Amino acid sequence: MSSQKGSDKAMDNSILVERRDGGRVDVTLNRPERSNALNPQIVAELTEIVLNAYDDEETRLIVFQGAGKNFCSGFDLSGGGLDNKKDRTGRILSIETLLQLIWNAPFVSVALVQGAAVGAGADLAANCDYRVCARQASFRFPGFRLSGVTLGTGRLARLVGDQSAFDLVLRNRKIDGTQAHDCGLASHLLEVDQHEAFVAELAADLAPITKGSIVALKSAVRAPDRWQSISRIPMSLRR
Repeated sequence: MSSQKGSDKAMDNSILVERRDGGRVDVTLNRPERSNALNPQIVAELTEIVLNAYDDEETRLIVFQGAGKNFCSGFDLSGGGLDNKKDRTGRILSIETLLQLIWNAPFVSVALVQGAAVGAGADLAANCDYRVCARQASFRFPGFRLSGVTLGTGRLARLVGDQSAFDLVLRNRKIDGTQAHDCGLASHLLEVDQHEAFVAELAADLAPITKGSIVALKSAVRAPDRWQSISRIPMSLRR
């Protein structure tokens, strides 16, 4: 097995990248002291990692995970950045761009959710092709109440249905891993010690499949997304 820590530009090691044999790339959010919150640098770095995977011929699988107890707590608000409309719009546009890149990617994506996934962190997981959750995992979507923007909610509705998505976002309901699996938000309910076996099996299954075939399959099973355009976000922020 070949292993390489990539993403050297993340000077503070807030993201760890490990490339494995068989076209698998593991991406670990590595800020456990901040519950792996997303600051602008991390979002930019994740976007670059995903874009690089678009271009290379090898990558078939990207695995997103969080260090420590939680998957990702969403936007890092410790340094501000949501205080004025211009900054808020920039932050939201950058994460929505990342989500759309993951959703439309010519490779398969997996989120391994061992703990809390909140806000943009929950959106990150929801936009992956596989959402593997432990029973102690939890999801919450508070962004609508914070900024009035329904980030990724159209894609969430594809997983859980229109009514469930409406209720989760409107009421900012917190659900655990079992509830997430029951409603379709989690694709698999597996304990943390089972996550690696699942990913290894998936990577082996993907090895003979071309990236073009992955794109064709995604196009075949997904109807056109009426919200699949970041141009709608500035419009919604005007409200």
